[in-house]
Amino acid sequence: MEFSAVVGIFSEHVEDKVLETAREVGAHGVTILPAKGIGTRDRKTFFGLTYEGRQQVFLFIVERSLARRLTDAFTRILDLDHYSKGLVFTARVEDVAGLDEAQRERFAALRDAGAGDGPDGERNDKAA
Repeated sequence: MEFSAVVGIFSEHVEDKVLETAREVGAHGVTILPAKGIGTRDRKTFFGLTYEGRQQVFLFIVERSLARRLTDAFTRILDLDHYSKGLVFTARVEDVAGLDEAQRERFAALRDAGAGDGPDGERNDKAA
């Protein structure tokens, strides 16, 4: 079985939407880290105080065929193509240890059912 890391950096106020979307696609496990980012726009100030929105990094390790579905779902649900509400990207993972057997079985079932596209948008029918 081949894996990809899907990394999303989003405002903390969309956490529930991110987690719900991930579950619908088939990704149930995630590591969430607090983050702080500096973008290209000036920071907002209010009475001399600088507002810095809180962000979170969502790290998913998923079977490679689910990676594209997950990034597409986040892009659609959070409207990432039109507004700078976050960032999502994938990276190939060479070796994985520590995934529980139930999660591996869910990934295999989704892959075998043809539930996903490969990282380049092509069907991923390669046997594990």
